[in-house]
Amino acid sequence: MLKGTLGIVAVIVLALIAAVLSWSTVLAIADEGDWKTIKLSPWAQVDVERVFYKKLHNDAFFIHVRVKNLTEHTVVIDVNNRYSVFYPNQWVESKVPRRDSIDERRMNQANTAPWEKFKLEFDLPGSTRIAAGKAFDYFISFNGGSWNGIQQSKLPYIIMVMDGHLTLTDGKTVELIKRDQNDLNGTEVPFRAPVRWATVPASAKVFE
Repeated sequence: MLKGTLGIVAVIVLALIAAVLSWSTVLAIADEGDWKTIKLSPWAQVDVERVFYKKLHNDAFFIHVRVKNLTEHTVVIDVNNRYSVFYPNQWVESKVPRRDSIDERRMNQANTAPWEKFKLEFDLPGSTRIAAGKAFDYFISFNGGSWNGIQQSKLPYIIMVMDGHLTLTDGKTVELIKRDQNDLNGTEVPFRAPVRWATVPASAKVFE
C-alpha cells in the first residue's frame, strides 16, 4: 500500500516539475528578442520594438512600430492620424510577461475607414507608400500618462497592449489588418525591467 502511494506521489511530483519547466519555457519565449510581432498577414507584418522612447519637451512616452510590406509590389498605407494605425492602448505592471487580469477599454474598430475611397484614390492625402520588401516606421505616444509612471514600476515586466488597425491598398484591393474584438492577448508586448529608453529620431513619423 505504501509503495503504491509513493508511486502516485512520485508521478504527481514529476508532472508538476514538467509543468513548471514547460511554463518557464513559454515565459522565456514570450519576452525574448528586441521586437514583438503583433500582427501578421499576407500583406504586412507589424512589429513593436521593446524600447520606450522620449521626445524633447514632451512628458509622454512613445512606442516604435514597424510595418513591413510582405508583398511583391508597392502598397499604400493610411497614416492620416493616430487612430488609423496601431497605438498603445494600455500598460500594466506584471510579475510575468502577460497581463494577470484584463480590464481594458477599447474603441469600436468597425467602420473606421472609407475602404472603397481608399482603394480608388491610391494617393489619398495622409497616406504613404511602402515599396515591396521595405518597411515604414512610426512612433506613437501613449496619451494616458507620462513616462514617469513607467520609471516608477516595481515589478519585473511592463505589459504594453496595442490596439487599432491598418488599412493598405495596391489600388485594386484593400487589406484591413486589425486587432479583433475578441483578441485579448495577441497584441500584448512584454518589456522586461529595467526597460530601455531612447530618443525619438528627429526625422521620424510621429503621432503625438
